[in-house]
Amino acid sequence: MDKNKIKQIFEILCKYYWIDIQKKESPQDHLKDWLGAFKYFTRYAYERSVKVQQYIDSSIKVLKANKEDLNDLFLCTEFNKELEEKINLDYKNDIESHNNKYNPKVDIMRCSEKNKKSILRFLYDINKDDNTKNIAEYVINHLKNGDVKTPYNTLTSIWGIGDKIATFYLRDCFLSLLENPSKILFKNPDEDKLHFQPLDTWVLSALEIIVKMRPMDKKKMSKGTFYKKVLLEFEKELELLSGQANIALWVLGAKISPSKVVFQKIIQEFLNGDYKELKQIAGVYNNISTILSEQI
Repeated sequence: MDKNKIKQIFEILCKYYWIDIQKKESPQDHLKDWLGAFKYFTRYAYERSVKVQQYIDSSIKVLKANKEDLNDLFLCTEFNKELEEKINLDYKNDIESHNNKYNPKVDIMRCSEKNKKSILRFLYDINKDDNTKNIAEYVINHLKNGDVKTPYNTLTSIWGIGDKIATFYLRDCFLSLLENPSKILFKNPDEDKLHFQPLDTWVLSALEIIVKMRPMDKKKMSKGTFYKKVLLEFEKELELLSGQANIALWVLGAKISPSKVVFQKIIQEFLNGDYKELKQIAGVYNNISTILSEQI
């Protein structure tokens, strides 16, 4: 395996991700406006939804319409359950007014119950505990202090937010909103950095090949944790930041490879120091391919 070559290719794939897919935002754009930071978060929160843009638009519309009440809420010593119910109802009605079916499973506006929170309750709690209602600022402040576990746990307490979306958002905050992510000193690096590894179909497809060709001891851990550890070790070997190989593999699979079979063949060839399959598809699918061709 040519580590330098793969690193170069992965860095190009990451650059493409930030320019053409998930526009890299300025930290200042998020820190000055809690509603803007919330809107950015919804791109992750609703990524599983068929009507992604409608869910985003409706959630922003409803929060803007209730902004004065929300500002009052953040000053209150007790959470306003009635406002939470009103906003949830307004949101549901707006979704259905556009002839869309309301899906509570992906509804971050859903009223809090037991150990699951609405996004409204989440923002109220972080404002009370961390003195900010800005979700991006909240995450950045914890990451700067080497703490990823706290924001991971609080994010996954929100309705509709599980491991995949939380790690997806944390990964992108880490890589795009911190000025020097390589300088962050994590409390427990080998464990903390697992929270920057969302496992989607393409990443898992690549890991199947990596594990097959480079066996690792599973010990007593879940399949998901094992795969995340494998990818984390792979990133260390390539001297990449945590999450970069994750992004690169997703771009290579979802945006460049024509099929899972071809994608897995490319990964297998990578590990053997060969790039035939990637050369064959370079130049066919999108503007990144020309840049890739220069590297292989």
